[in-house]
Amino acid sequence: MRVDFFEAIKLSPKEPANYILRGRAKMNLKDYNGALKDFDIAISLNPNNEEAWYYRGLAKMEQRDNSARADFSKALTLGSTDAADAIKKYSK
Repeated sequence: MRVDFFEAIKLSPKEPANYILRGRAKMNLKDYNGALKDFDIAISLNPNNEEAWYYRGLAKMEQRDNSARADFSKALTLGSTDAADAIKKYSK
């Protein structure tokens, strides 16, 4: 099954999940800048989306961007269970 993120975004441009999914796909392709743009859009649509903050932190971590920790902390305060592990890993 092929997922067309561009079509999903075209149909529902205000749905943060579509941008998160596309961002995750871009991360798998190591397109971290593209992924960051998608996570930024998801956060602008819903600043309380823990998943968007978490994945943005992962993309930043891959780029050795120190602000990744702040994204993980935000995700943690919003309820992300994965963020605590990411903070520990990032602190090593």
